[in-house]
Amino acid sequence: MLPYILLNQVVSPDFLESAARNPGHLRAPALLFLFGAAVTLAISIAAYPVLRQSSHRLALCSLALGVANFPLQVVEGGMVLSMLSLGQQYAGAGAADRAMLQVVAAAAFGARRWAHYTQLFTVVSWIFVLYAALWRAGLIPRVLAVVGLVTCALQITGVPLQALLGYPVVMEIAVPLGPAYAGLGLWLIVKGFSERREAALDRAVPLRA
Repeated sequence: MLPYILLNQVVSPDFLESAARNPGHLRAPALLFLFGAAVTLAISIAAYPVLRQSSHRLALCSLALGVANFPLQVVEGGMVLSMLSLGQQYAGAGAADRAMLQVVAAAAFGARRWAHYTQLFTVVSWIFVLYAALWRAGLIPRVLAVVGLVTCALQITGVPLQALLGYPVVMEIAVPLGPAYAGLGLWLIVKGFSERREAALDRAVPLRA
């Protein structure tokens, strides 16, 4: 949430002046995007050997989405830094150049917006598959898995899918994913992962490859 909290303070359709005044609010999110994408990819790689023992398809899908998310997040971070460059050029430009930069800025704002929704669709799909794979492997309680799957579905349909289809986003139904995902992380930290691995795999029902 932190990169988007920072971005919301400066990014709007008329972001040029605010971007130039607050460069840190754009540089920091770009770095955090890269870090988050790397963590997602690392989780996918680390979990693959365990998850594939109960469901090769889910494990492979999780890995593929983790890999796909990385370049999409890098693209969004690059667009954020491009918006910063436009703001810096706008601050030192004359009246004629400012008019041209405003047109370019409108296009950059729209491009970053579409990149964001595409990446969001991918990463929440990854979270959905991760919940399904962990449930299939018996590594998380059924209730936690069901809550995670439902909140992921709500987030996908309420935000990125709505936006990509041209409808207004419904942020209210996207909010529950935050505490649900945090709850998954907290449960895994408290209960552990490796110590439950053998027992979970014994209970898991293997799927056909």
